[in-house]
Amino acid sequence: LLNGIRTDLAVPTLPIVVGTMVPEYITTGTRKAIDAVHRSTPLRINKADVAIGATGSNMGDGNHYNESGQRANGRAFYDAFERIAQGISPAFTSYTLTTPAAPTLTNDTVTTLAVAWAAVTNATSYVVEYKVTGGGSWTALASTATLTAELTGLTTGTSYDVRVTAYNVIGDASTPSAVSTKTAADAPLIVSDTFTRADTTAGLGTADTGQTWTAGVGTWGISSNTAYCVSAADGDRTIIETGVTDQKVTATLTGTTVSGAGPSFSLLARCTDANNGYLLSVSNNLSQAKIFKMVAGAYTQLGGIVTVSLVDGDTLTLSVKGSTLTAYKNGTSYATATDTTFTAGTKAGLRTGATSTGARYDNFKVQAS
Repeated sequence: LLNGIRTDLAVPTLPIVVGTMVPEYITTGTRKAIDAVHRSTPLRINKADVAIGATGSNMGDGNHYNESGQRANGRAFYDAFERIAQGISPAFTSYTLTTPAAPTLTNDTVTTLAVAWAAVTNATSYVVEYKVTGGGSWTALASTATLTAELTGLTTGTSYDVRVTAYNVIGDASTPSAVSTKTAADAPLIVSDTFTRADTTAGLGTADTGQTWTAGVGTWGISSNTAYCVSAADGDRTIIETGVTDQKVTATLTGTTVSGAGPSFSLLARCTDANNGYLLSVSNNLSQAKIFKMVAGAYTQLGGIVTVSLVDGDTLTLSVKGSTLTAYKNGTSYATATDTTFTAGTKAGLRTGATSTGARYDNFKVQAS
């Protein structure tokens, strides 16, 4: 039969695809059996993607042809075969996909990366995947029909691999793109102070980035390029303007082994003034860390007590983002709390505990969190 068709068309090497098409036109009776066969057809494509009959040529459900639709469909197939026989490119839709080009990655915020890529012919959707460079499994974002996406919840300073896969209308996937790699950028410094100024007991003066320290409670000074509380009364604190409400406040600590009721190290964040805001306190003699809110100078603990021990050179960080407060030691999270009392404070700072004259702070910095 096939050779006879080739002879009739005078194309001895004509490739022929043999298949079946479920009859769709029924004038009476149930369509249940036909519907069942139609649904089980692998990679079925709705008629709008294959051949278009005249307006009103389906049976009202958008999937099944009526008599005129069947005839229009048959004419389309006949026309396609005739084009093949004449060596004319058939009017079939191509679904072939090429491999997407490697995506472009741009640092967006502290914990996000913007992803963009070029369109792929015949692609109707794309899936972006990412993972930590050098290990881990791929995490896929939801499918998108656009050419951009955003990775969120990343770890600042960590390198990520990103790739893109294209999909066509029938669900075929391309080969994944080449991998693009980028590090989630650390936030720029808003406030930075290394306290490399002359020793003084008359306040901390002006930070390296130009903001002025305000001694809210007690007397603060500089000794050997570190900040300390001269008066050393419990709760003495000093603040500095940052201009942002979502803050990551960090300082390097020394004097961690000084004896006494302390030493106690505390960082202030999202303060409206020296008496209102959030603070992280670590009592090193007790190896305890606590997060508080401070309202009119009175403290309320948020969350539980966490065991933390400090040595000279450790960094302490308090991050406030939205209603979430997170404490870090040397960049590793160890305590969290949530609170909505303060939403507009833009000041950060330092606080000390009783008899903590030996507690020293260095490399103070504030970044957007």
